[in-house]
Amino acid sequence: MAVKLWIDELRKAPAGWEWAQNITQAIKCLDTKEISEVSMDYDISLLISIGVGAQQEVHSGETFESVARFIYQAFDEGSFPVEIHSLNPKGQKLLKELLPGWKVTIKPAPQGDRKSPEQPIVPNDQNILGT
Repeated sequence: MAVKLWIDELRKAPAGWEWAQNITQAIKCLDTKEISEVSMDYDISLLISIGVGAQQEVHSGETFESVARFIYQAFDEGSFPVEIHSLNPKGQKLLKELLPGWKVTIKPAPQGDRKSPEQPIVPNDQNILGT
């Protein structure tokens, strides 16, 4: 059965979607499952606790650009629709440009339901601080 793939490190996947929270998870899912639709973010950020009950989003410097490149190289043009739910206009434009000939829509996701800082967020299964 084909899956809808939601690629976002912080915003939780809507009901009925499989959630890939980093580049490795996204590419593994794309490589091993039949995909019916993809919705992806651009920037990869972290939620950091800054006090009791307070958190701040910090950009890691990484993006999901490599996932768009993988889609372009691994699949026939237009194999499934791609939605870009990033709030970053430059990221939206870049991801769309990386998928020429694909049905790409831009529909920024609401800030909505995010992971809590108690849940570790480490893009690509690496320590981004280098420690």
